[in-house]
Amino acid sequence: MSKKETSLMGGPAPFPPTSWTIIRHGQDSRAPAYRESIEALYKKYWGPVYFYIRRNWKHDVETSKDLTQSFFVAFFEKGFLKGVGADKGRFRNFVCAALRNFLAKEKRAARAEKRSPREGLVSLDDMGIEGDRFDLPAGDEDDPERRFVEDWKRAIVEAAIEELRSRGRKVGKDVAVEAFVAYDLDRAPGEKITYEDLARRLHVPVTHVTNGLHWARGEFRDAFRAELRELVSSEEELRAEALELFGMKL
Repeated sequence: MSKKETSLMGGPAPFPPTSWTIIRHGQDSRAPAYRESIEALYKKYWGPVYFYIRRNWKHDVETSKDLTQSFFVAFFEKGFLKGVGADKGRFRNFVCAALRNFLAKEKRAARAEKRSPREGLVSLDDMGIEGDRFDLPAGDEDDPERRFVEDWKRAIVEAAIEELRSRGRKVGKDVAVEAFVAYDLDRAPGEKITYEDLARRLHVPVTHVTNGLHWARGEFRDAFRAELRELVSSEEELRAEALELFGMKL
């Protein structure tokens, strides 16, 4: 994660009373937002879980996808979320610990059968994920838990970008989003690119680039905070996560 990404978070803002909403709703199967919440958690965490399995078990794509599905079935059907609380530590640590236990049991049992998720749980195939998203990201693989955190960081940023794209489509600012991604997120370390270069690439005036970047940075900062806040339980934890994971003081 580049420093440029972390600089977009901006300054502090009041912590909303609905923090950790998707986790709380996912703890009660009778809650109106239960299904929506578990699917949201599934979408946020499938990547870190899937890549953790691939790195540790060295399985192929399809086997790793099956194990990912099985883990989430167990995670939701066995009520793992009911044991989660703000006093139990960070949620990502809870997921990682649950995954380690799940894989240990799978290994001991040496189960060969393929399990299917219960009806209502989104499958990886149904999520419209491109095939190359299942390829292992480049990087060291000697520390699975560190890589789990790195994959989780990537998932948070990708979710914020997805939300930004949605906002851009609604107000006709797709080009602004593309300018932001190209200039602030996708540039390789040391790569130089000017606003003029970007304007030529996107076939728009330079003013569209400058104004669009200003809008997109503000919207991304808002979306990013919202994504991170959904998975922390307090303002204090938000600041700690932002500093530890993204090197940003709020």
